[in-house]
Amino acid sequence: MTTTTELGTAYTHCFCEENIFNLIQHLQEQQQPSDHLYAVFFSSCRRQATPGRWRSFVPLFSVKGTEPLVVWDYHVVALHFKDGEALIYDFDTALSLGCTAQHYVRRTFLSTALGEELGLDIETFAQVELLTRNVEFKVIPADFYLQNFSSDRCHMKPDPKVPFPDYPCIKKGEDAFNLNKFINMADSSNGHVMDLGEFFQLVTKQPHQPLSLSQLSKGPQSSTENNTTTSNADSTPNPQPTVQTTTEAELTN
Repeated sequence: MTTTTELGTAYTHCFCEENIFNLIQHLQEQQQPSDHLYAVFFSSCRRQATPGRWRSFVPLFSVKGTEPLVVWDYHVVALHFKDGEALIYDFDTALSLGCTAQHYVRRTFLSTALGEELGLDIETFAQVELLTRNVEFKVIPADFYLQNFSSDRCHMKPDPKVPFPDYPCIKKGEDAFNLNKFINMADSSNGHVMDLGEFFQLVTKQPHQPLSLSQLSKGPQSSTENNTTTSNADSTPNPQPTVQTTTEAELTN
């Protein structure tokens, strides 16, 4: 069921990519010339997978309704550089909406300090640390995202517990569905791909140097990374986790 957020934008549970699309449209209407706005995808997928069949594990802390950890296949937030601060908008976090990006990263992704605070046992900590190390961040300029994102929602199975948005599908450009291209971290033609350390550096360095569309590459880094049967992710340590995992579609409030 689609509801209205505190910012007046449409929100549908388990459709973070569309929730952030709607939010960015709203924020763009209010932003100042000095502001810089991005969509950010979290994923460990490094191949062009078919809808809903991407291999990706993203361990997140501080998510609403989870204690203390959830592992999703991907997630999307908005990053807003405003008045000298980097802010994160995430409708699914238990943290405040529009909290500082530094605080968000420290409370959402595993660190030694967070693991000790939460009392994670050694085995769980090691496994989550391994999965976190494989997570990458695709930072997409707002204009590019609004002009190019499309989803016919074919990656979602009909489920009465997870109703689809009650507005028409988003379709920009020729593709009816290109969510998998944004989730694919081997493809840097549609965003700036970085690891956790680089992302943290991005949100802490001031003044912010805007990431431009002209800096994007022309396509996937190699043909093997874009193969639907093999991928870099399959050859790197990224085991099926034994901690409880779920896709966004499987998590219910």
